[in-house]
Amino acid sequence: EERNYRLLDDPEIARLISVTKLEEDPEFTQAYPRVQGSEVIVTLRDGKVLRKKMSDLIPATPDEIRARFRSAAGAAAKGIEQKVDNLDQLEDVGSIF
Repeated sequence: EERNYRLLDDPEIARLISVTKLEEDPEFTQAYPRVQGSEVIVTLRDGKVLRKKMSDLIPATPDEIRARFRSAAGAAAKGIEQKVDNLDQLEDVGSIF
């Protein structure tokens, strides 16, 4: 959800960030850009380890991108989307903002 990116001052989010480690995986790096893999490993307080690995993430389709934009932009979405669709005809692209 787009709104999750706005919670950076949330104490629980800050705590999670403090215990998060981002590491490069040589296999993923070697395969890029042909495929774009990812893996998430979570170690729970009790020591149990949860893993999810995806060898190749499938990019969002144009329809999925627009749906996410519409959800995030709310009532302003339609007007912004129309301007972007007709960008080559705008005299002032600043009107989008």
